[in-house]
Amino acid sequence: MPGNNTGADHSAQFHGNVLVTPALASGSPVIDGYDTTTGAKLWTIRSAALAVAASRADDKVYAVTTSGSPRLIAIDPRSGRASPVAELSAGIGTWHFTSGTVYVTSDGGVLELNALGSNGGVRLYR
Repeated sequence: MPGNNTGADHSAQFHGNVLVTPALASGSPVIDGYDTTTGAKLWTIRSAALAVAASRADDKVYAVTTSGSPRLIAIDPRSGRASPVAELSAGIGTWHFTSGTVYVTSDGGVLELNALGSNGGVRLYR
């Protein structure tokens, strides 16, 4: 079945006592961070798709921006401060970065599974 809008892994991530969750706001992906001790919302990153890291050695939250030129960003789980990691080349075709379809490989690559199941389905950025 083409596409994986409903079958993608949209699960939350724990980073210490911070729960990181993907969501949608006005049709655009956002990422929220919550303190699990107090229940307070700590931060929100707009226009970004939550990525799954192959290795959690640095305990950063990784995401790909979904507006403008796509880029990999690292988010501090406690403060929500985002810092750029790498620009991703646009390549050919239309890609739709969504949470649950973006993976950061242990060697620093970004693996994108196309959410619409088109354009070959998988793209690796280095």
